[in-house]
Amino acid sequence: MSPGYVTRLLHLALLAPDITQSIAAGEHPVDVTPTRLMQELPLPLDWAEQRRVLGMG
Repeated sequence: MSPGYVTRLLHLALLAPDITQSIAAGEHPVDVTPTRLMQELPLPLDWAEQRRVLGMG
């Protein structure tokens, strides 16, 4: 794995818990895909802003 890929994965660890739970349960908007998540990185640290950016708020 490249350092850049590891960095992107670490950014995903900072997702709001409810976003992570929604994705795991399959209850997320259809346009919130792995590709889109990687393109949006780094996401804001503020969880409310993450929800806004991903259309989950």
